[in-house]
Amino acid sequence: MNAKFVYLECQISAGAFSDECVFELKLASGDEYIGIAPRKYCRTEDGHQLASDSLQKQSTITGKIAARLIRNGGDVAVVAIPDGEAVEVSAGIVSQREPETSHVSV
Repeated sequence: MNAKFVYLECQISAGAFSDECVFELKLASGDEYIGIAPRKYCRTEDGHQLASDSLQKQSTITGKIAARLIRNGGDVAVVAIPDGEAVEVSAGIVSQREPETSHVSV
């Protein structure tokens, strides 16, 4: 399967464990979606990996979460996010990322 790897704009805050983050996405419906993801799937606004102490300094940052594009329907995209859900988001919050060489599918 030829998966397209993307980033989604979101708000990121520290999770309960040191290697986890809480992310908040705006869905295409206008609702907010809150999920949990390993830190390795979270990026700063400019695409850099989060430092281990970056979320201790601020309560919430604007960033990006790694996802996999399932379907793009113009203004709305269906994406798989790290917590295992498939959600519809506005295509405006989607940006490209490089494919990762990993056995873990996101």
